[in-house]
Amino acid sequence: MSSTSKAVTYVALSLVAFGVTLLPGPWLPRFTFDPLNYWFTALSAITIPASLVVLGIALHRSPLRIAVLVIAAAAAVPLIPFGLLAAYEGRRAVGAEHPSHKRLAEVSTSSYTYRLYLTNCGATCAYGLELRKEISILGFAKLVAPVWSAYREEPAELRLSPVGEVQVVRGEYVLHTENE
Repeated sequence: MSSTSKAVTYVALSLVAFGVTLLPGPWLPRFTFDPLNYWFTALSAITIPASLVVLGIALHRSPLRIAVLVIAAAAAVPLIPFGLLAAYEGRRAVGAEHPSHKRLAEVSTSSYTYRLYLTNCGATCAYGLELRKEISILGFAKLVAPVWSAYREEPAELRLSPVGEVQVVRGEYVLHTENE
């Protein structure tokens, strides 16, 4: 395998890794240990311009060399600060969870684990509740699907109803019912 094809492979892998961190969809891949999500995002954001530089260096005396190096410099302008901010957020995480999401309750069903979080992002979002449906994969990764959120809600609890529904409750009031 030539150095150019290896460099193209590095660029492709770094783009795929970064794409996974921004993947929109019903199920989001995440690490079980929350700081790893931020470190993975930081590392994948920084490797894109780095792998483009490696590709530019591998293109010996090619007219594409300067174009690839210019693209690497242009990609570095937004991606390196983005990666540094993600690394900073990873440092803020205490233990296995980020401080902006405090786990209030957890209920397991035969298919999923439902977790209720109290969100408080400070200046970027108001406090509220978020219910997530999660599937654990090999103990270190999980698929997460946000299923319900409420703006400016006080802490609540989760319970499993007799018919198998997951309910978000505060006192005697049912705030949300999630069917399996």
